[in-house]
Amino acid sequence: MQTTKPMETNRRERFGSRRGQSMVEFSLVFILFLTMMGGLFEFSRALWVYTTLAHATRQGARFAMVHGENNSRTAAQIEANVRANAIGLETANLTVTPAFAPNNRVGSFVTVDATYAYSMIVGKILFSSGRNGFAMKASSRMVVLN
Repeated sequence: MQTTKPMETNRRERFGSRRGQSMVEFSLVFILFLTMMGGLFEFSRALWVYTTLAHATRQGARFAMVHGENNSRTAAQIEANVRANAIGLETANLTVTPAFAPNNRVGSFVTVDATYAYSMIVGKILFSSGRNGFAMKASSRMVVLN
């Protein structure tokens, strides 16, 4: 009487071991997953920095609008207000430029421009040499009311 081999043995003989294939598939998918997570992290952080910068310029313009002609504020005071509202940002990387057009009288415009040197975290890891950031800009313009 002839004995037959178990089905597992036949399958291994026909197709070979597949342990290496799953390891290669996992490594490819895992690299893609890490890339997507890094991109999501960096995009979310950039969005947060931009909204913080926009909020700070809006608050600076509001400060200048309220303290226009009657309580004239200097550009340094407006800049200090913007920096105080830029919570979480490195103020050393922040440049603020307030301007009244044509003057600080009621009905004139006040514009507060801010530029922030954004530096990527994931970019520092991937691109250690060279430039790994960009300038983020926000502006707010309001009418002087007081």
